[in-house]
Amino acid sequence: MCNQRPGTINSFSQKFSRRDFLKLSVVGLLAGCTPHPMSTPTQALSLPATPAHPIPTPFPVIKSEKINRSDIIFTNPHYNFLDTGVYENFSPNMTAWGFLPTSRGETDTTNYIKAVKRHQEAGIRFQVRIEWDVVWDGMKIFTDHYEDAACRDFDGNTLSFPWNPSAFWFCSHQPLFRDYIHYQIEMALLANPDAVMFDSQTSTPITYYYGGCFCERCMEDFSTWLRQNYMPHELADFRISDIGSFNYHAFLVDAGYSRSTYADAVIKWPNNIPLSNEYRLFQLQFVNAYIQELANWAKSKVDHSLMISTSSPIMDPYFHGSRLVTVSEIDFYTLEYNHNADKKIVPEDVVTLYKMADALERPVVITAQPNPDWLMMYKENRVGLVHNWIAQAYANGAIFMVPEKMWAYESSKHYWYQSQPGDFDTIYKFIIDNDYLFDGYETVAKIGLVYVHSAYRNNSRFIFDACIGLTRENIPFQLVIAGDEWWPEYLDLEKLQHLDMVITTPDSKYLDSSQQSTLDTISDRVILWSDMAKLNNWYPLEIVVNAPDVTAIPRFRPDEPQAPFICHLLNRNYLSSSDSMIVQRKFSVLIADSLFDRTITNVVYYEPGRTPINLEIKTNERGILINIPHLEHWGIVQLS
Repeated sequence: MCNQRPGTINSFSQKFSRRDFLKLSVVGLLAGCTPHPMSTPTQALSLPATPAHPIPTPFPVIKSEKINRSDIIFTNPHYNFLDTGVYENFSPNMTAWGFLPTSRGETDTTNYIKAVKRHQEAGIRFQVRIEWDVVWDGMKIFTDHYEDAACRDFDGNTLSFPWNPSAFWFCSHQPLFRDYIHYQIEMALLANPDAVMFDSQTSTPITYYYGGCFCERCMEDFSTWLRQNYMPHELADFRISDIGSFNYHAFLVDAGYSRSTYADAVIKWPNNIPLSNEYRLFQLQFVNAYIQELANWAKSKVDHSLMISTSSPIMDPYFHGSRLVTVSEIDFYTLEYNHNADKKIVPEDVVTLYKMADALERPVVITAQPNPDWLMMYKENRVGLVHNWIAQAYANGAIFMVPEKMWAYESSKHYWYQSQPGDFDTIYKFIIDNDYLFDGYETVAKIGLVYVHSAYRNNSRFIFDACIGLTRENIPFQLVIAGDEWWPEYLDLEKLQHLDMVITTPDSKYLDSSQQSTLDTISDRVILWSDMAKLNNWYPLEIVVNAPDVTAIPRFRPDEPQAPFICHLLNRNYLSSSDSMIVQRKFSVLIADSLFDRTITNVVYYEPGRTPINLEIKTNERGILINIPHLEHWGIVQLS
């Protein structure tokens, strides 16, 4: 993510206040008319107009060898799609979640190698999936001693999956299972795939929440980690008298824990289990180091560029950050995220995930979750709602995978949601045809919102509230990370100097003294999220949309100063009763000159399924005013 807006940044004294801008854009806009309900066209300011220009030639884009913002990616490679024409409807350039033969209990790689080759010959890159959890059949084929590699509960029993009691987790600390992971990678590379995804590699850390892992290797490695990370007096504070003979399981038994009391304690948050925080941190750091090792090893085995992906969640509210993988070897994230389809509203929490991806400077390839999202689609087929998910992702620089044949489940029952021809063809064709509106574009933001990782790990929701609130107000922003041992990315003055304003939340109480001191250094530019009066007085509203529940997302090309600016418009007015949008018509958008710091003379409006059109520009000393004729789900304003 680029951390600055193009052009010279004006000081606060040179800017007009947010209140003044609201007065200009809303009061002035409505001076000759009365307020309108959402379904009624709105009127524009009577200002001098700039004649429309011909629609410009698309600005050239240099494609990345890795992930591009306009990529079309299928969730998984159903091999018959090559023969049935399904791929042709969407023109994908990649597939994700490609299963290895071992995932299905097979050892013959012939069909797998042929499938990868056929995809690549069709111009479709192939991502193969290295499994940590759904490997039961493959592990049994790999070794007769598979049970030796199992995760163990407090009493040493194998730790079964909650959704499949006949199978159990394997532990990443066990040499036998690590051999199997290497075997999977070697098998995957036989076909020369374009990307390798490490899927559910954080299985061992999350077994904590199911009463594990207490295998002998975890106990040995934890003792080693404690010895390497803590001084003797610190270990003494933990009541560890002899680290050489320390065993965490025995330590907990001495503290009075049993299998049942420990299992009851781990599902409570927070809990008072001795060394609980340290044990979970140990597992997370182990996984990050392990993925780094595997990624470098896999890349060393091929003579072509190999992308590395992970399904490790960026936002992990279920497991308190225990699955976050942030090593630099990761090229992009392949994620499922709960879009709360059962609520039948346009999701807003997901914006925080997209902002987090910007902070990580990694692309996100995303889909919804099997339950509740694709289950809802299987039952009610809400195509209109999914259009919003797709638009929201691409507008924020992410890629929403084509929802074709999506797995869903409910309890022990399994289903497949199957989209129909025409459901999503138009929106993906819009992206393909207008790739120059996506590739290379980054967030425009001069406001930083402080994300405190330790607060998030302790179930704070303030960061979600602030992200949603700023998005609703159409205030462009970026996250600035205040990390901790779990995510060693820390606030520093250099990262904050380019920002006009820094917004904090009550999560600041979790900051360490060093990071709080950094914020104190720029206290004249720091405000609390709830202090809206101060925000109104301090900062100009640089985008004003005169229509209810329409989100504006400005983006620019940091690599090319002369490239047009982009402003995505997302309609959030969803009618669950009809799975449709309240179409917004003839509304105005006011854009301050300070947003892009360049004179705008040409505006083109794009919308899926419609021909691009030039829009007339009206100007004054504050900025430009344009009238949007129509917005169903998603529109893009190109400004040059």
